[in-house]
Amino acid sequence: MSVRPKGSDKFGTRCEIKNVNSFRFVQRAIEYEVAEQISKISSGIPVRQFTKQWNEPAGKTIDMRRKGQRG
Repeated sequence: MSVRPKGSDKFGTRCEIKNVNSFRFVQRAIEYEVAEQISKISSGIPVRQFTKQWNEPAGKTIDMRRKGQRG
């Protein structure tokens, strides 16, 4: 998933979310990640491409590994 500014034709940096085992958790993971990416973009922090996992007890996504980079 990724976010982009309204009216923009360019897609934002995406992340992949794993370990989501119910529709409710999918919804919560998407809502969290959208808010997280918007917050970063609004603050001028770059969004990096990661594979993330949903941590239900913490209520947030956690970085598993960075995508597109070796070493």
